Amino acid sequence: MITNRVSKYVLLLSILLSVSMLLSSCSSMTGNKRSKSSLNKLSQVEETNHPDKNSGENNVAKPTPKIIPRTLSSNVKLPAGAFLTVSYLDVGQADSVLITTKGAAMLIDAGNNSDGAGIVSYLKNKGITKLDYVIGTHPHEDHIGGLDDVISAFNIGKIIMPKVPHNTNTFEDVLDAISGKGLKVTQPKVGDKYKLDKAEFEILSPADSSYSELNEYSIVIRLTFGAQSFLFCGDADDANESAILGMGENIKSSVIKIGHHGSASSSMESFIKKVDPKYAVISVGEGNSYGHPTQQTLNTLNSFRTKIYRTDKLGTVIISTNGKTLNINSVKTSIDGNSYSSTAKDNTPKATPKPKPKPHTNTVSAITVYITNTGEKYHRDGCQYLSHSQIPISLTNAKNQGYTPCSRCDPPY
Repeated sequence: MITNRVSKYVLLLSILLSVSMLLSSCSSMTGNKRSKSSLNKLSQVEETNHPDKNSGENNVAKPTPKIIPRTLSSNVKLPAGAFLTVSYLDVGQADSVLITTKGAAMLIDAGNNSDGAGIVSYLKNKGITKLDYVIGTHPHEDHIGGLDDVISAFNIGKIIMPKVPHNTNTFEDVLDAISGKGLKVTQPKVGDKYKLDKAEFEILSPADSSYSELNEYSIVIRLTFGAQSFLFCGDADDANESAILGMGENIKSSVIKIGHHGSASSSMESFIKKVDPKYAVISVGEGNSYGHPTQQTLNTLNSFRTKIYRTDKLGTVIISTNGKTLNINSVKTSIDGNSYSSTAKDNTPKATPKPKPKPHTNTVSAITVYITNTGEKYHRDGCQYLSHSQIPISLTNAKNQGYTPCSRCDPPY
């Protein structure tokens, strides 16, 4: 009798253990389902023949890589009339940058999910039908949210994204859009260079594949056009900046798109010093809850006398260049889920040089004057010749940038 009871107990215990293991297995599969799904989808759309400099398979025939073997330098002669325009789109607390030339276009990030249709509308309004490059710097929603709309709406040449899965519907939507168009994803490789018409850009980050923070996978690129250069930092933080500094490469840039919306985790003093930018653009949402940009970042930029342009203050910031000089404009735009609207005429600015800055003075630093998108004069508040598209600026900065007083202001400053 005792033996039978023991046998029944052992049998019952075995059944319970089996059921417990089965339930545990099911629970694990359910919890990891989307993560595995994202990883599988990413693997399916990866470009398998992307060149890898570290590969030891030198005797294996590979397709000719689409990499530019040289870097544009300041003495490159560009054709007459060659222009490049960089538009830092006002997408609130998010990122999206459009880069265009006469013969090519590329997009870096596409804002939040709700920005997708608005960005598509903006690009179509510019006459864009093809994007030679689409770069998703990293899988956070405020950077890739609208990418699926963009990929579905335009002819796409090459898509560059870091190899890191993310457990969100947003990320899977992007992968589905890529797969639906029969496209592949190219992984960023530090040192790779690509041609964009007469411009060229180089991948500077990410240098590792085992970061602990998703922001650290951000793609950082430096684009050159004649003597002018632009640095785009995504949400890269101080770990990426330190790695870039350790490369010892020339990263000096005329304009920097500040990393991570101006957070305290980016824009190290040593990094900004090495970049030595004349201008900085911060893509940030008005009154955002993160406190971006932080005073620390603003102080760092100000210490190097870098002129700051913020999308929350100015709207879409547009920088145009002929490879020699820069022209900076802004258009008060609003991009949302349905369309984009503008309160000012969006003319592509011409790269005409401003007069040389006058010596710095502190005697009028507290006075605010106003400039327009296209004029050479500064105006007092209420001037009859000041258009509705007015941009506030300190009198000191207006003079330093070469603006002269309007003759009709009474009295002129």
